[in-house]
Amino acid sequence: MENQSQNTSDLNAQADSCMKLGQQYLGQGETKAALPFLDRATKLKPLSPKAWTLLGNAYMILGDYQRARVSLTNAHQINPKNYFLYLAEGIMLTTEKKYTQAVPVFLQAVQLNPKNAQVHFHLGLCFHAQQNFQKAALAFENACKLDPAYKEKIKFVK
Repeated sequence: MENQSQNTSDLNAQADSCMKLGQQYLGQGETKAALPFLDRATKLKPLSPKAWTLLGNAYMILGDYQRARVSLTNAHQINPKNYFLYLAEGIMLTTEKKYTQAVPVFLQAVQLNPKNAQVHFHLGLCFHAQQNFQKAALAFENACKLDPAYKEKIKFVK
């Protein structure tokens, strides 16, 4: 029993090291270099929503939305209350110009974390793309109330 506990502890430590290295590579903009470390972290610690989320983010950055969705779905199954997973899915849908599908995803993120300006901002972008300017203005207003830095970002929305 003690041997099994030590083995689990070793695997968790290895997974955490892989996640840290993967995050460092992501932070340096070296996404492809991060992939093997993040993939290994999910294999060592398959019930870690953080490992799956990081892997999903890496795939999203690389534009591999299919693999990103698989990773984020795994993270979501482990921790369905993580607003960030909805935010990431919404951003992917927005990137694919699937605004109608993205709106309810962002609304779920808002429900889980109403004080996150980024979620409100992306919701506003979707409403704007759908030419629902009244709802877009409200979402942008909420983003700016939560984080005044979004005032500058909204200036660039056409």
